[in-house]
Order: sequence, then structure tokens, then C-alpha cells
Amino acid sequence: MENQSLGRYVLAEIYGCSEKLLNQVAFLEKVMVESAQKANATVLNSTFHHFAPIGVSGVVVIQESHLAIHTWPEYGFASVDIFTCGETVNPWDALEYLKTALKASHISAIEMKRGQTQMLEANSSTKINPIQPTYFSESETIKKHRRKITRELWFTERAGEIALSVKHEGNLLFDGESEFQKIQVLETKTFGRMLVLDGVIAVTDADEHILHENLVIPAFEQNLTFKTALVIGGGDGGTVRELLNFSSVEKILLAEIDPKVVEISKQFFPKVSVGLSDSKVDVKYENGYGLLNNLQLDSIDLIILDSIDSTQIEKSEMTCALAELIQKKLAPNGIATIPLGSVWMEKDEVATRKAILEEVFGESNVKTKEIHLPSFPTGSWMLAYCQKQ
Repeated sequence: MENQSLGRYVLAEIYGCSEKLLNQVAFLEKVMVESAQKANATVLNSTFHHFAPIGVSGVVVIQESHLAIHTWPEYGFASVDIFTCGETVNPWDALEYLKTALKASHISAIEMKRGQTQMLEANSSTKINPIQPTYFSESETIKKHRRKITRELWFTERAGEIALSVKHEGNLLFDGESEFQKIQVLETKTFGRMLVLDGVIAVTDADEHILHENLVIPAFEQNLTFKTALVIGGGDGGTVRELLNFSSVEKILLAEIDPKVVEISKQFFPKVSVGLSDSKVDVKYENGYGLLNNLQLDSIDLIILDSIDSTQIEKSEMTCALAELIQKKLAPNGIATIPLGSVWMEKDEVATRKAILEEVFGESNVKTKEIHLPSFPTGSWMLAYCQKQ
């Protein structure tokens, strides 16, 4: 029968899907490619993005056009577009496969004919008849040398009005949840392995040393005889590793509320977590604020807040009460290292936090340093070093 249109366009709404599956970018890329192949399409490439904290968008380009998906995991819902040219590909076969793969309860779909033949007039200068797209039939030579499917999978962290996208290999090394947060480990093109907590990049192989060295070394440049240290957060172990480089250190308390972070870091980031099993390190799986509150006054030489969006203290904001508590627990010659945030993304908040620290410690006793962290949104982060005296 003569073609009535240039293409078939199926718009589908898929309901009652598995929430977990709709938030797995590698899985969705795989099933979208497989659905295209089930429909007898020739896949050329794929590009998929995962958005923090939830949601995936992706497109599979096929020789006969494309398939696209966007997911709302919180509703168990996915929207899918399937466009095919010619008569060799059946979009409904692709949709049926997706329904099963996503464990959907039901779908609502409609097919539209695109490029109605009665409305078209072929260009006489074009050798290929657009109504009979024979250019989709492949010779044996083309099939033999058909190029490998190219894949692009992206993780995207959204921070306010700024987003950072990182290309990764497509396979999640770890994807699970602890009692406190969602934890993922991805293998990325640029940063190596990347630890993501609740959709926020926490550690990467490539640049973790920048943060951890700057949390520790500037304090020792002021005093090389620190013996005791308290690290709040930092279950990955990077700050502990840097502290152990100083021979004066005799005891390190690490307050990490989530044991799973320590476990995952030991498994996937051995160079970062290398110091966590050292005899000088005492890991406390408890709220950092509570541990700090129970310490004796003037007892800790160095206090480090190693938590960007902290679940380790009662509030992520720097309050006068928290600053005063830190100041009281420091030894007379002690120093506290405290992240202030992004100077580009949180200019006003950084200024407020700095002012609070200056009020408690004294303006002359608070120094700041801006560091460059490529894996953080804007790439810029401000740290404060607060001396008790």
C-alpha cells in the first residue's frame, strides 16, 4: 500500500512505573536503545542526562529518526515520543517493550501521521523520492561497516540557578540509599570516580585533594604542634588522610553520621579513605553537633567542618550558637576550619557567615581563602580559618 505520510509519530504517557527505575539514567538509556532495536530501528547514538535530585531526560537517535523520554520518578510517570520514518520500523513495538521494562501499570498513547503525502510536492532536483524513502535500505557493505553506537550519559547537579553536568561511563558502581541519604558512585570521563550524596557531588578522584589539603594544611602553617583534631563530616576520609601527614597529631575524632559513607569510601575510594583504619583515628557514627557539645572545654587543637550541605550538625547555616560552641571547645591556641560556600553563587550568605565568625572569634582572628574546585558548581569555594586567640 502506498505510504500516506513520511513518518509515524507516537506520543505516549506511561503511568505507574517503578520510581527507582525512572531515576536510573544508565538503565533508561539501555532500555530506550533496546526498545528502538525491538522496533527494528538502526540506533546511531544516545544522549541522556540525570538531574539532581531526580529525573532523567534522554534521546536515542536512530537512522529512521529518534526516540525521546523524560521522567518524573516522584509520580511514577514518563513521557515518551517515538518518531519513525518509512515503514520498516513499528513505533508500537518500541512502546510495548518500554511498558514492560518500566513495570508500568498502563499507558495512554496516540499516533499521528507526519508529513501527509497529499500535502507534499517533491523537489524535482532531488534524486530521492521523499514519499518512498529508499535511502533507509542498507547495502551489505554498509551493514558490514556500520559504525558503533555512540553513547553520552550525563549527571547534572542543580544548584540554585546554576547547573553542572558531568559525562560518565554509563554504569553506576553503586546506587543505593542509607538511613540518611541517597548515595551513588559514578565512573566519569573527566573526574574519575565520583561520590554523589543526595544529588550533590561530594568527592571526585581528580580534585578531592584540593579541598582536603586546604581544610588541613593552612591551619598547620600557623601551628605545627597540634595534637588533637575533630573532623565533623568527612566520612570519605580525605581530611583524616591529610591530618595523618603531620607527625604531631596523636588523636583524630571523626564524627560521621552515616556509616554507609565510610563503607562506600573504603570500597570505591581507597586512596581517599586510606587513613580511616589508622589507630590514631576514632570514628564516631553520630551527629557532629552532639559530639562537639559533649566535649570538654578547651580540649581540641583543630576543629574541621568537612561537610558542604551538612547532615552532621543541626543546621547547615553558620549560627552564632554554633560558632560560639566551636570557639569554646578549641584549645587556647586552636584553629577551626569552616567552609563558607561559593563566593559566586552564595555571595550574600558567605558574607553573613563570615560576619558571624568575626563576631565570635574577633575580626583579626578570621582569615579566608578562596580555592578552585572544578567539580563544584561555579568551581569556586571559600574557606575560613578561625583562631581562638
